[in-house]
Parts: sequence; C-alpha cells; structure tokens
Amino acid sequence: MKPVKKHCGPSFEENLHERLKDPEFAELFEQEHIKYEIAEIVKRAREKAGFTQAHLAHLAGLHQAAIARIESRSSRMVPGLEVLRRIFIPLGYKVDLHLEKLNKAA
Repeated sequence: MKPVKKHCGPSFEENLHERLKDPEFAELFEQEHIKYEIAEIVKRAREKAGFTQAHLAHLAGLHQAAIARIESRSSRMVPGLEVLRRIFIPLGYKVDLHLEKLNKAA
C-alpha cells in the first residue's frame, strides 16, 4: 500500500482568502462570481421552460451564440440589465434590481 501524500502549503481556501485582500483580484473574482450566478440562473430558467438556446434567442431578439456565451460564462462582459430583461421576459420572469448595504463603505 502506497503512503498517502500529505499536502504541503496553504489550502485553496487559505490561498483564496489571502488573494482576496488584493482589491484588483477581489474585483475580478466578484465579476466572475456574478457571471457564474447569471449563467446558472439563465440556463436553469431556460431548461425549466423547455426552450433551446436557439428558441430563447429568437424570442429575446438575440443570436443563439449570445445565449451560449452567457450560459458558458465565456464572455468578458457581464450581461447588462436590458439583455437580461430580454432573456427573462420570454421565460416568464421579471428582472428586478436589488441593492444591499455593505457592512463598510468602499
């Protein structure tokens, strides 16, 4: 039986916590997190409605590739509110903006 290798160095969580202290990294991380959440919500809502990407794109007045980029998070940009509205209205959802006060000011 081979001995189990022990991990040396900081864990992923420890490394991430340390990297998030860098404001530039933290901003990029937050943008990626937002894109991930949007991608998951769009894909789940589309699949729940039984729509293909092409059908949703047609209803939203977008190209199928735009829906694919949003769902795969491959776009560099976070989709704007107008694009999200165009996607979610045909799926039967209203887009609402929610603001939450931060614990400390930036």
